[in-house]
Amino acid sequence: MQVAWTYPLSVGEGAPFDGSAPLHWDGERVLIPVHRHAFDREARSREEAKRGYQFDLHRVASTGVATVTSFEVDAALPASAWSFLTLPNELLLHVGTFHRVPSGERVEALPFADASEFAGRGVFHWHAGLLVFTGGRGSKIFCFDTDAGEVRWTLEPSNGRSASVAPVA
Repeated sequence: MQVAWTYPLSVGEGAPFDGSAPLHWDGERVLIPVHRHAFDREARSREEAKRGYQFDLHRVASTGVATVTSFEVDAALPASAWSFLTLPNELLLHVGTFHRVPSGERVEALPFADASEFAGRGVFHWHAGLLVFTGGRGSKIFCFDTDAGEVRWTLEPSNGRSASVAPVA
């Protein structure tokens, strides 16, 4: 056995240290998401608008040749909580917010969601065109209609009490 190629992955200055980002094979390429701060520490401390992250989605072909798509997010989960969601008509990258792959375009209809479990990947249930998951800022269950591109319903079972919900099964 022999290594066919190597890909030098550059993460840039000020990248948060977390080497647990998911890899995904889309049938033609390996997808590798990497995030870094878009601005230096001093600029981030002065201006709240500069506290987000720059994401670089590396798409490496089986030949070792790559393309990189970049996009920005205001806030992100640790890389160990990111996940790829394979839906019938598209591939999404969940980093707290949801982004279409390969464009990086944010799915505005979906909320920021900490839909992760343990140090593994996100917990999402897809069935009959509906993506159901727990998360968000609080104890909510979301039902996203993938065909219509909109949240069909949300449920907050805690009824105003302090509670958290388990992953949907």
